[in-house]
Amino acid sequence: MFLGALGLVATGVWVYLTYFRQNEFKAEDLIPRDAVLVYESKRTIPAWNRLSYTTFGKQLSKVSGYSNIGQRLAILDSITGRNGRLDDLLKKEPFYISTHVTSRDEFGFIFYLKSDPATDKILYQILSHYLKSSNAGSYNYRGIEIKRLNGKGGPFHYFTANGYFVGSYSSMLAEDVIRTMEDRERKPLSFMLGSRSMALSDARLHINPNRLPALLACFSEDEFLESPMEWASTIESDLKVTDRHLVMGGTVKTKPGAKNYLDTFEKAPNGTPEWSKLISNRTATLWTYAAPDYGRWRLATRTMEGPVPAGTDGKISVDFHLDQPEELSWLGTNHLLATLESVEADEHDRLVYAHCSDPKVGERYFRDLSKRVSSQKEPFLEKIGKYNIRHVNLGNLPAIFFGKRFSGFGDVFYCRIGDFIVMTDRLPVLRRSLRDIETENTWGKSVDKVRFMKELTPDENMGLIVDTKRFWNGFMRKVRPEWQAFFKDNAFSLRQIKHIAFGVRHDKQGVYQGSLVAEVAESNENSSQGREFNTLSKVSADTLRIKGPFILNSGGNGWDILSQTQDSLLRLVTRDDSELWAYPFNGTLVDSPVRVHTSGKKNTEYAMATSQSIYVMKRDGFPVDGFPIKVDSKYDLATFNVFDYDGKRDYRFIVSDTKGNIRFIDLGGSELKGWNPKKMRRRLLFAPKHIKVRRRDYILVALQNGEIHLFNRKGQEYKGFPVDLDAPMAKGFFLDEGSDYASTNLTFITLKGQLNTISLSGRRVRQEQYYKPDKHSFFELCPDVTGSSYLILRRDIKGLSVLDDEQNPLFEKGYINAPESQVKYYRFDADHEIIAVTDPVQEFIYLFDRKGNLISGVPLQGSSPVNLTYSQTRDKYKVYYHYRDELLVTEF
Repeated sequence: MFLGALGLVATGVWVYLTYFRQNEFKAEDLIPRDAVLVYESKRTIPAWNRLSYTTFGKQLSKVSGYSNIGQRLAILDSITGRNGRLDDLLKKEPFYISTHVTSRDEFGFIFYLKSDPATDKILYQILSHYLKSSNAGSYNYRGIEIKRLNGKGGPFHYFTANGYFVGSYSSMLAEDVIRTMEDRERKPLSFMLGSRSMALSDARLHINPNRLPALLACFSEDEFLESPMEWASTIESDLKVTDRHLVMGGTVKTKPGAKNYLDTFEKAPNGTPEWSKLISNRTATLWTYAAPDYGRWRLATRTMEGPVPAGTDGKISVDFHLDQPEELSWLGTNHLLATLESVEADEHDRLVYAHCSDPKVGERYFRDLSKRVSSQKEPFLEKIGKYNIRHVNLGNLPAIFFGKRFSGFGDVFYCRIGDFIVMTDRLPVLRRSLRDIETENTWGKSVDKVRFMKELTPDENMGLIVDTKRFWNGFMRKVRPEWQAFFKDNAFSLRQIKHIAFGVRHDKQGVYQGSLVAEVAESNENSSQGREFNTLSKVSADTLRIKGPFILNSGGNGWDILSQTQDSLLRLVTRDDSELWAYPFNGTLVDSPVRVHTSGKKNTEYAMATSQSIYVMKRDGFPVDGFPIKVDSKYDLATFNVFDYDGKRDYRFIVSDTKGNIRFIDLGGSELKGWNPKKMRRRLLFAPKHIKVRRRDYILVALQNGEIHLFNRKGQEYKGFPVDLDAPMAKGFFLDEGSDYASTNLTFITLKGQLNTISLSGRRVRQEQYYKPDKHSFFELCPDVTGSSYLILRRDIKGLSVLDDEQNPLFEKGYINAPESQVKYYRFDADHEIIAVTDPVQEFIYLFDRKGNLISGVPLQGSSPVNLTYSQTRDKYKVYYHYRDELLVTEF
């Protein structure tokens, strides 16, 4: 009898497990298979409450829609009795939210909750509340009644079926759940919901990398936002929020076809080369790859990606053995792709950092390749400090080495820096990056970046780091029109997410661990109004200071400060605030002094001019032998500059007088042929400028009457010039350096507000009239001192208006209306911009941020234009200026 009863029970259990249990619906049976993301949690309410108290939550609280979530949860909690019943509802069973792309530029959400009598009662309370104040309706879809609530957020559709409450603001998505339930041959959901405990996390996020590009495409018009996980099939990640960080970590499952590729990462490289000190602080995104065996990794990459990317000449690859592993055995373990911040240009500039196991062999390989593909007798060479820049006339070379993510480059300029070969297709980009390394404007010297990188998982095989604020400008240029308003309105709040980093590392055979870290700014960061002035030093003279201050890098001695007083003494103050010397000049300084090395590279000297003479002063306060040089002109000098064409210290002193006569004078005092003098018959707008593009030298001369001239070294005009703007020009111009003369542009503005951009070929690229509200309005182009951007100034009876290059007004100050006011623009990076305005009449210096907020709320007392420096490591500015007889240094 007992055995018979036991058999009956066993049979019943078997029937339940094989029939009834198989027909019991789970969440994965409801979720449509095109889901991009699935959020899973039993701690929604506690997690939200904790988030609201963190810096992360507070910084994002002003994003449109974000704060509404908290408000709605509070309303729902009040509806259910404010006694934790809402929390009870959401923690009994996992609460799911799936994300789906519904059109080219839209996506929607579906909400899922396990239904039972207690849950239904609470849901009824919530829905009844909304039924009182909303228009309700329903319709039948495939035998299931879908109810509709028409609230302020749009119609909300919901139904109960197969033990689940399902709701969505999209009727199409609600219906899609029903279609999914009825599909008896449906493919299994790629996500394993509820497969692991979430004891240590607030939630879990399941990601479908196959659908991720479609979600990113909702925001962007092209592939600017690309998925970093094209080789992955699923990602299951735990999610946790600390005070300033959102941290995700979990398992990455790979596509079958990517196995050989990913197996090349099965061992972490022995040691990571130091690359952070090479990465400019202007970097917006950085891809990193670390593979112990380059040859194996590249072969697997090519197998996975298919043919060499379009735009590469496959025949060239074969002819020059670019595909042969033995040719590239010098390549090391770590390779990086940096995209720089976009300021004015439509496209981002990029740099490739190729690690070399044998740097000398790598450099020799590039030089040999350059000779083989070059038609020129003398290979291109440009020296910047201790670095040599060379050229390989071969397009898409980085893609041949590293795969499709590195595609899109033109012919390459390269430079060896330590154990890395650095490549780009834009020479100005490489020049500036080298200057960033020399001035320590790099990630490795940034406290902020070093601190964030410590949050990342070590030994990652591949990763992506995003500096959100430097990424923002380029991102906004690619955002779909439908999303422009949202991102513009929420720009400040969204940019508080300072850094985002995604990384993958090999864990064990076929298993990879993925991580994502997002960091927000501290609550007091980026507040210009919160900065306070602190006077660091004050050096007095016996009389008024009339010229300067001029801040010059004295090499190993730091910064020197030059200024001239009313008694014609030129005074040099060192970084320890002591006046090193005062030298009597015969006349007033013309233009800014320039650091030179006429007596040897280690000897710092300063070249300058007065109204009649050229001086070169040693740092000890004595003139260099042979100086001063008296200029043979019956008119006073108006401008001064120094050219060193090839960095060989074969200096040329360039002066022009008040009548527009230009002279080039060598170190011996002789005037050079073609410039002895060159008579322009009009006064120059500014001192002649030297522009070097590839091997060619261009000398820019702009006249106040609107004529623009471009000469070679011999004083011969280039084809296409002069260009006449037919109107008096305002001072200031902007140089946008390209890879060749045709893509290098000059931008000017006339006093009446016509903006003109002209290429070095003489072609007018842009001509645009700025809005002129008053007949007395006049304009000025104010270039960023670092050379990366410019602003437009408009002066009229309303005061001073500051506009960007697209005519968008930044701010207007009615109390600054003196035509004598002088403006300087400093753009150190996207978050550190200062517009300095000196009003010499009232003797005030106003320091504004880009929004027009006055730093510290008050102006400085000052009578001269300022010089400004910024320390990335200390997040401090220093401003150098005169106030009557005093030279002051103030920090903020």
